[in-house]
Amino acid sequence: MGDFFKGWRRKIGVVTLLMALVAMGGWIRSQFIGDSMWFDNTFGRLHFGLASTQSDILIASSIDDGSQLRSSFPKFATTEADGFQENLDRQFEWHWRVLGFGHGESIRGLRSPRGFQIWAIPYWSIVIPLTLLTAYLLLAKPRPNKPKKTIEPVPAGGA
Repeated sequence: MGDFFKGWRRKIGVVTLLMALVAMGGWIRSQFIGDSMWFDNTFGRLHFGLASTQSDILIASSIDDGSQLRSSFPKFATTEADGFQENLDRQFEWHWRVLGFGHGESIRGLRSPRGFQIWAIPYWSIVIPLTLLTAYLLLAKPRPNKPKKTIEPVPAGGA
């Protein structure tokens, strides 16, 4: 068993496996419970939030008033995941939405001309590549080490 963890590929493979498991746990949790985190930049006017709900990671940013971002963006920590998509579609105008990826802007209750923007990143786009990378790193056979060739000096003279 000790031989299995020799080499950098196997060690990195275990780390990517752990990252894939954490992302998969977030994906499953997002089906039932929404979570959110909010960050304020006290030195500037940039405010942003992260949310995990309905198989997506949502990133929202506002350049103007951070309180607007908090009041307009759904309260994920207390919202059931079932009615989330309808709530999100009422509050945002999506510029594009393809395979779960998307970009949109808020459309309701704006006091500032800029409002805020939202980006959607599906969990599958994180979990599947990490899983494939893990499988490659852990299951691929390590290459055999090539023995180092020693170069012997050629004797001088015609011996």
